[in-house]
Amino acid sequence: MLKLSNRLVAPIALVTLLLLSSMLGACRASDSIKQGNEGEFCNGFDDDCRAPLVCDESVCRNPLGVEGYDCRTMCEKLDTCEAADSDCRVRCENTIRQWSLDAVEQFGRCIVDELTCEETREAEAHQLCYVRLDLPEDRQARCDDFLAARGDCRPGESTEPLRQACYQMARTRSDIFWEYSDACAERIEDGVCADIVACFDQVFDLEPTSSPDNAP
Repeated sequence: MLKLSNRLVAPIALVTLLLLSSMLGACRASDSIKQGNEGEFCNGFDDDCRAPLVCDESVCRNPLGVEGYDCRTMCEKLDTCEAADSDCRVRCENTIRQWSLDAVEQFGRCIVDELTCEETREAEAHQLCYVRLDLPEDRQARCDDFLAARGDCRPGESTEPLRQACYQMARTRSDIFWEYSDACAERIEDGVCADIVACFDQVFDLEPTSSPDNAP
């Protein structure tokens, strides 16, 4: 009886080890899969996001700046030029929060490397560099379509708030965030003004309007 038990122990132990190994492999696979892209959910830890993203308020976001072009470096440049506000760092971080890494680098490079001190003193440095950010043609074309649709649905109402918000998203957000505008393009195809305007208000964080709909 003892010999039979010993013979059974080895296969059982082997099977147990194989099961543990497969479970460990599955855990490792899930660990790599769970790392989020920009704009995706995270559970409070930077490791939940793909590098170099960080977990900010349960969402994977780019860190506030890239090496050499973060808010500290930008504000140091402005301070050297005697053009920095007392709350420069706070304003900078609020400005670039949720921006794509490419937009942050372009913005930082403009302030740190491209602007002269004279330029920073004559005008708002952040505005000078914002208008120099790339505006992809396909994104600009979509914004222009949105403006036309808004004008058709709300004749006589200013489209400037939508223009500013759409162009800002087009210039500064990653593809994942820009894809939120896909829903509005679909609403335009459906042709229902109430849905079109509601989508613009939601996606671009505009003040809702109560004007009557005018079907295109």
